[in-house]
Amino acid sequence: MPEDVPDVVDFAEEAADVLGPLPPKLPTHNLANSEPSTGAPTVLPPRYAESESSPQRQSMSEATRSESGYMDKDVKNYLKFHFRGTVYRHYPVHKFISQVWKLDIDELLSGLEDIEITLDHYKAYVDSKWAKVLSADKKELRTEGLAARAFTNLWNHIASQMPVSDAHDGLSFFNMEEKTVIGTFAMYKPDFLSGPWALGQKPDWLTTGDAAEMKKRLLQQKNRDLFMKVAQTRITPQQIRAAYLGKDVVSATIPTSKRKASEFSEEDGDDLPEPSSPTDDRRADPSYSPTPSSKAPKRAKKTHAALDKKMTFVEGDASVWTEPDNGATGSELSGPELQIAKYLNELISHGVRTYATGFLIQDYMMKLWYADRMGLVHTISFDMFREPWFLILVIAAHRYGTSHDFGLNPFVHLQDDTRILKDYNDATIILPSAISATLPPPAASVADKKAFDDGKPTSSGMSFKVELDEGRSINTAYGTVGRGTSVVPAAAVGDATKLCGSGRLVVKLSSPLESRKAEDQLIRVIRRTLNDRGDTSRYLKHIVDLKCSFSCDMDDEILSLPRSRMARSVEPDLRRCFRVLVMPEYLPLERLSTPEELHKIMSDVVTGHHWVFVTSNILHCDVSHGNIMFYYEVVDGVKTVVGVMTDWDLAALLEGDGVMVLDSEAPLPQQESQGSQSVHVSTSQADKKVLKEVELELGADEDPQRARARYRTGTGPFMAVDLLETGAAPRHQYRHDLESFFWVLVWFCAVFNPDTHRVGMIPSWHRRNLVDVGTVKRAFLEQEDYLKQVFAKTHPSFERFTETTIYYLREQFCNVNEESHKAKQRVGRYFGWKAKLGKDRNAKRNMKESLREVIEARKHLRDMITYEHFMAHLGRVVAEDEGSSDEEDDDDDDEALV
Repeated sequence: MPEDVPDVVDFAEEAADVLGPLPPKLPTHNLANSEPSTGAPTVLPPRYAESESSPQRQSMSEATRSESGYMDKDVKNYLKFHFRGTVYRHYPVHKFISQVWKLDIDELLSGLEDIEITLDHYKAYVDSKWAKVLSADKKELRTEGLAARAFTNLWNHIASQMPVSDAHDGLSFFNMEEKTVIGTFAMYKPDFLSGPWALGQKPDWLTTGDAAEMKKRLLQQKNRDLFMKVAQTRITPQQIRAAYLGKDVVSATIPTSKRKASEFSEEDGDDLPEPSSPTDDRRADPSYSPTPSSKAPKRAKKTHAALDKKMTFVEGDASVWTEPDNGATGSELSGPELQIAKYLNELISHGVRTYATGFLIQDYMMKLWYADRMGLVHTISFDMFREPWFLILVIAAHRYGTSHDFGLNPFVHLQDDTRILKDYNDATIILPSAISATLPPPAASVADKKAFDDGKPTSSGMSFKVELDEGRSINTAYGTVGRGTSVVPAAAVGDATKLCGSGRLVVKLSSPLESRKAEDQLIRVIRRTLNDRGDTSRYLKHIVDLKCSFSCDMDDEILSLPRSRMARSVEPDLRRCFRVLVMPEYLPLERLSTPEELHKIMSDVVTGHHWVFVTSNILHCDVSHGNIMFYYEVVDGVKTVVGVMTDWDLAALLEGDGVMVLDSEAPLPQQESQGSQSVHVSTSQADKKVLKEVELELGADEDPQRARARYRTGTGPFMAVDLLETGAAPRHQYRHDLESFFWVLVWFCAVFNPDTHRVGMIPSWHRRNLVDVGTVKRAFLEQEDYLKQVFAKTHPSFERFTETTIYYLREQFCNVNEESHKAKQRVGRYFGWKAKLGKDRNAKRNMKESLREVIEARKHLRDMITYEHFMAHLGRVVAEDEGSSDEEDDDDDDEALV
């Protein structure tokens, strides 16, 4: 892969699934303001990753009033970073309505007469503003803005003129009036929501259709009357059809008598003139591909263009919504855009959705918004009063649309063909086809094993009933851009029980990049390889037991993803597919009760992980507390825990033995003329294979699949320290996963309360900037005072870990970190001499010597911490529990660790 890959590719590939803003109300560690001071840079390392994190909560009690409304500064910064490089602007309005909301124009126009909008409704909106005002006695704050009431009345007035059947079950439009929406992460108060709730019910993000935001100011009096004169008060079915088809709408001539929609046909729309302005053609041009910074296209000249020039608003309005971006963050979102993005982000972070939608109103202009796992799309703005046919189409989409039209995953089937989602407990997930994960026998042919690894659908119509009993819930990753993993508790139904059994299951739905190796395929390879060796099959129980899976790409019709119809709205490298994995339900780490259970679980997963590496050379690359789970088994009447390593979606095949050098590790950009130069070093027979791999790796034409290993992957609090530093990304090694297991143990002992089965957090370890995370974790390795602070509130029953296993592993990884820095310095010297080839006659000799030093340093580094070392230190907590003295243990362990 070339070295000049745009940042947006790296961001979307690896930095998409990041932690949200820190939750102020969850149990937190006492280190919020006690981070070690350091002069380390606070810039993001290139090509870093953070996998989808545990849910994070936000509280409005911590929010501050900004110019864009109630939005915590951390939330704003998070949104600006999260959506960086993903905003696609100025999509045609009519295409959005037909392609995203899938409005059936014939259903709307069947029996529809002219839509009338009275001037009273326009006047109520024109004469109102969003700003909250005091009541008559000036003692109580109004619960809403008058403009929101006026718009809601306008919406309902238009909707009431649309014919619907008695059996029609549609979304209702709600003025939220300062109501808080029930959710997992935040306490937000959007201006409008559509949903299935009855009067008096509390709205929730799980069943919300879409969300909307309004910013409204007052017109100056001199412009008010002119504005009222140009407002359209009667809209014909012909105009509505023309707008839906993307044709120029004739507004000068209004029929004197009503005509039924059935009197018009598609030909009526086709006869309408095309837009008169060439620049306005982009409204209907699917090939238009604006850049994130492109300006809105010019609109066609209007009859009352003078009004646009003269329109001004009352100065000093209390509701200021313009918020210029100073460009410091390079963000593409600011002001009101951040607020609608906030609600879309919240909406798609709940339930099982493939996308989320909403709209933003700024004075009299409306803009439609769409969010999926590849970013944001918004339309051209339209004037609700001078182009009310678009507003009518928006209202119709809500009036006739189903939950699936507003983003509910198409594989989620509602009970009795219900149109609107009211409760996931009544839903069924039906997979169009399924790939079985039943292991072939070790004696199977090579062809049969390859067919199993590759995976081919063997079943169809697999059904799984959603079960949210006993406190079980749908767990969806926070954030929009990324894999967006949802884990749904379920049980097999019908034929699916033959493949998956009758026990408790989970259905994992996610949207990884199409270029990534499929997680289900990795798991099949891992489990099949373990099973093939008689001496390793016993470790299968420590690797997630996949039952079946399903995959499709984003263009597949069965997925019905609107993005697939939006031409050139996403770069090829950023395309995401859709995958479903069905697995047994395991327990999260925080459900354990005793230190003995923690030791057994950690021993199990480290062992299982090790033998996966031995048998298939695959590394997990995302070891975190959320990916370490367990279940209980009873053997000879004794109940014990069994640790299980889950979530292999970031796993990668390690090529070579980790000591070769890559061009991508160069501290400074290398000259292209030297990029493909081979290195010939006279060496011992033992190192010839290594050096051959070095020569291959130093080639300029690097295999993209091999280059993918250069990316930093993992979850910040649990990543190895040398992956959290600036500079070129080192390739992920086995020792990096071992270090992640260590950080899981440290973090868990620091924040876990076995009495309540709750985990807190160390705020300084949950920063978005991974360089900062690396700084404080390095301080933990090196500074005794900071170590004591981290474990200041460790539960007494888990202190034995901090005094034994963690203490010794900490010293080991501190030494590893020091040696890693030395190895990086040698790499720097090697590339320094390489850059001098052809300029210094001693360069080639010195380069060869530097390369030899690098190889030796990396061999030493690789051998400093091994599986055997780790397990020996992990066993110290058991040895202490059995009453062994430190002196006896030291002698035995020192001998074992040599």
